[in-house]
Amino acid sequence: MSPNTSNSSLSNGAQLFLLLGLLLLTALAYLPGLTGGFAFDDYAAIIRNQAVMDAEITAESLAEVAWSGGVAGQLKRPLPMLSFAANAIYSGSSPLAYKITNLVIHLLNGVLLFFIFRILLSHKNGFFNRDFSSQQAFPIALFATAIWLVHPLNLTTVLYVVQRMTSIAAFFSLLSIYSYAYGRVRQLSGVNGRVYIFLFSPLFAVLAIFSKENAILLVPMIAIIELIFFRFGASAGNSKDIEIIRAYSIGGIAIVGVVLTLLFHLPEWLSTRYEYQPYSLSERLLTEARVLWFYLSLFFFPRLTEFALYHDDIRLSISLFEPITTLIAATTWPLLLALALWKRRYWPYFSFGVLWFLAGHALESTIIPLDIAHEHRNYLPSVGIALLVSFSTYRFLMSRIPRFYLHGIAIGLVCILVALTSLRAASWSDPVSLATIEAENHPSSFRSVYAAARVMFEYYKFRGDDKYYQLALEKLTAAAELDERNALPHIALIHLQYGRGQVPTAALTLEMNRRLKEELTHLPEASALGGYVQCHTTNESCVIPAKLVMDTYYAALANETLRPKVRAKLLTDFAAFSVNKFGDIQLALSMTEEALALSDNISVYHQLYIRLLILNGRFDEAQTKIAEFKNRRFWKDRIQVSEALVNELQSFLDSSASQKP
Repeated sequence: MSPNTSNSSLSNGAQLFLLLGLLLLTALAYLPGLTGGFAFDDYAAIIRNQAVMDAEITAESLAEVAWSGGVAGQLKRPLPMLSFAANAIYSGSSPLAYKITNLVIHLLNGVLLFFIFRILLSHKNGFFNRDFSSQQAFPIALFATAIWLVHPLNLTTVLYVVQRMTSIAAFFSLLSIYSYAYGRVRQLSGVNGRVYIFLFSPLFAVLAIFSKENAILLVPMIAIIELIFFRFGASAGNSKDIEIIRAYSIGGIAIVGVVLTLLFHLPEWLSTRYEYQPYSLSERLLTEARVLWFYLSLFFFPRLTEFALYHDDIRLSISLFEPITTLIAATTWPLLLALALWKRRYWPYFSFGVLWFLAGHALESTIIPLDIAHEHRNYLPSVGIALLVSFSTYRFLMSRIPRFYLHGIAIGLVCILVALTSLRAASWSDPVSLATIEAENHPSSFRSVYAAARVMFEYYKFRGDDKYYQLALEKLTAAAELDERNALPHIALIHLQYGRGQVPTAALTLEMNRRLKEELTHLPEASALGGYVQCHTTNESCVIPAKLVMDTYYAALANETLRPKVRAKLLTDFAAFSVNKFGDIQLALSMTEEALALSDNISVYHQLYIRLLILNGRFDEAQTKIAEFKNRRFWKDRIQVSEALVNELQSFLDSSASQKP
């Protein structure tokens, strides 16, 4: 059976019907997880972000929202932040609305991806038409899109709300790619495509970069599309355009390479950031070689027990030989890269899959000191692998089995992925099931076990059920043993036991203080200690001894490795404790002044300082600070200042000044 005669063309209506059916199938796969809650960075970026939660439809409010993504990236990712604000305005803090929005974006991305595949596979000068008729572009494009849409590897990008930053960046990236591909097809057909290539594609690329910084990788990704699918082809009258495209492709890849090289050779920049990580630059690079193979194993052989929100249980590669799989991983990737470049004319689908996957991981899986692994990093890189699988399946089987069975195999594989995604989504249906399953599947993951402990702790506080106390105690103890440097489990254990009416052992308190003083302390530990302060400032009968709080903060502040923003957080919390518990305004003022010198763009620190000045009777200084505070602007100074807050501070000053004898 000849490939060119094995398939009859489907009508546009039938193709649209099948595409809509795929979108519905994807939505059904994710349906069980839409009822779940927020997780991890969702709280810092959305729930505890006052600019988002208090957003209003005004220019000033939306400007503050747009630049409130300080925890996310250097460019603040304004477009996703505005989308979070839209959810907050119309649905408050209900996670359902946020997750539905994420799902809709994912489905839109699937539609864009399908049309990109159609263009790349069916244009008349492409490699695809050497072996197949253009009629076969539809089933291969649909199969590749289906694999990508319903694969469980992409689940965290949908159900982990804050990863909307990834999906919105992908949305604009795909629009940029589509514009470029459409413009190039027009050029090859002798029609002017410049507006799509030189206007729309760069415009969408800029929007993608302001959604997430790693969208800069669009430059090499589009260059790969040109290299593999269009091969710098031109029709009459387009030779100048092709020279520009050739220069863009070569220059763009060179720029990305230069940037990575410069980062690698800026020891001060890198060393500063690696000081606060549990691994070195060489350890990260060696480990990432194994992690990339781990990602591919999850794509080709998805195992529910291996998926996770956290992958901090991945063993670090200390050297090329420890573990020995590092040597294999580190040598196979360069070989695959060389093979993909060498065989790009003979195995274009293979070359595209390999080059696209590696280009998509060029930032987050190389020298930037981020967490070792996260599944959402594969959202766009897995596009190349999905097309490789679909194309290879059809190419190998099309002339060997009848069309009916071939399509049946494709549908069967998609159904398996749908089932796996649906099962995984079910574990995201509520915080307890998610935390429990992830901790069970990854008992060596500190973050997974600690997250489960925190969920049980919160349920115990609100329900008073002894079952949750025992579970929290068990998980916190296990987490403390998993990471001998992190003080989070000890902070929570002491809080838990005092809340139970028990007195923690001296050994537990000493070990907590040792970790805070000697090990790397991060913002989560500082925030957790803030719970001790909150206990005393909001509860007159707080059972946590004041001396324990003081000793703990002095131990933490004695740590010489504290980052400025962590030290500032500790100082202001301890200042609030000192003035509320002991009335020591002078100590609180000096601590807050030091905190402001370290971190000047935190609104809460300025509020505290102004209130302390008022309490100390320094009304003129407080008035000056209020005026300065009022004139701060978020887009300029990166600090949130609302009119209501300024009025509240002014009212407190006026009331205090009027009572002065």
